[in-house]
Amino acid sequence: MPREGNVTRCDVRFPNQIYDQIQEIAVKHFNAPTHHKSGKPQVSSTIVELVKIGIAHLEPDLSDQLPDSLSGQVSLGKIQEMIDAAISEKSEIISDALSDKVSDRLTQQQEQLQNAISPLTQQLKEFDSRLEKLSMRMAELERQASEATETVPRDESPQEPPSPATGELKGVSAEIQDSSKWTEEFSNGVTQKKLCELHKLDASNISKKAKKYEQTPQQYLQKITGWVFRDEKYYPPPAPDA
Repeated sequence: MPREGNVTRCDVRFPNQIYDQIQEIAVKHFNAPTHHKSGKPQVSSTIVELVKIGIAHLEPDLSDQLPDSLSGQVSLGKIQEMIDAAISEKSEIISDALSDKVSDRLTQQQEQLQNAISPLTQQLKEFDSRLEKLSMRMAELERQASEATETVPRDESPQEPPSPATGELKGVSAEIQDSSKWTEEFSNGVTQKKLCELHKLDASNISKKAKKYEQTPQQYLQKITGWVFRDEKYYPPPAPDA
């Protein structure tokens, strides 16, 4: 590096941002003149002064060696204020940028969540609609059933089941005409099927006929045959002289 008297020339490269700040300091605090060609402030002397301030800050013992011209132009406290202000400004810029990024990210996630929920919401609406239609249909069926019940006349007094005299019994076996023979031969009781066979009744039709008169099959058979139902069997009626 060439030396000229007590001055050494050197090539120093600054980041653009720092160089812009040096120019600003040169104008505001050192009244730096502008270059006659470029029109930009001359910053060489400002850089020298800033380097001296840095040396004084790092090496307090050397502060006495700084030229008197410096003390009248700028103080370390002022430089520190400027540095703090710059840091604060950059911090705000960074904070705002981070806030914007976080906000954008949250908005994006909210949109993604909304897109995921939207099909489910539509399906729930369709399900509610179908459920409502089903409820209305059920209510309509209940109403129709109620109206049908009201229009059908109910026989409050069921007819008496026909007796053997009216032909309900198609015929009784001659072998059981004698009540004494009934009691003796069937003393242990008979099943419903056997009772129907004895009285020539259609066993498969007993339940239907009993329902017609609102009776159980057992009640119906007792009514038309006179046989007594107990313990799951039918027993002959008592003999006339009993």
